[in-house]
Amino acid sequence: QLGATSIYVTHDQVEAMTLADQMFVLNKGQVEQSGTPREVYDFPRTRFVAGFLGSPAMNFLPATADQGGARLQDGTHVELDPRLFPAVRHGQKLTLGVRPHDLSLAPGDDKALPLRADLVELLGPELQIHGTLAGTPVTLCVETASSVNKGDTIRLRPRSVHVFDADTGLSLRA
Repeated sequence: QLGATSIYVTHDQVEAMTLADQMFVLNKGQVEQSGTPREVYDFPRTRFVAGFLGSPAMNFLPATADQGGARLQDGTHVELDPRLFPAVRHGQKLTLGVRPHDLSLAPGDDKALPLRADLVELLGPELQIHGTLAGTPVTLCVETASSVNKGDTIRLRPRSVHVFDADTGLSLRA
């Protein structure tokens, strides 16, 4: 309304996402990424940015690139769209990133990712499930209509996967 540019500095990611037209994520005094809040959230260029934005935080799974995707530490295969990740090389060490709201339940799907539910929290309209997938702690959020109890092994399908080079932390998305 004033026609003036303002710079607002905050460490609060929610505040930054809600107030900004353009945001700059800094890491050790350097701009790690800039863009609209939606661009930065949906297409993080680094693992740091991906882990900084989002509540609950993004899940990170160590993996190795193989034919058609990646293998998690326990050998579980995760398919990756080669059009989105053409730079991924067979045998490359990766970090897969999946936001808790981008994991959906896939009961009865033997190809879906298995997760042991260690803690199930009712948070009004959703369940927040904390568990272990391929030896790595993972959090997911699902509708309260879902029936999941502590100790259950459930099957998951990621709707969206981010892929980062394990050594550099850079996104490998085209």
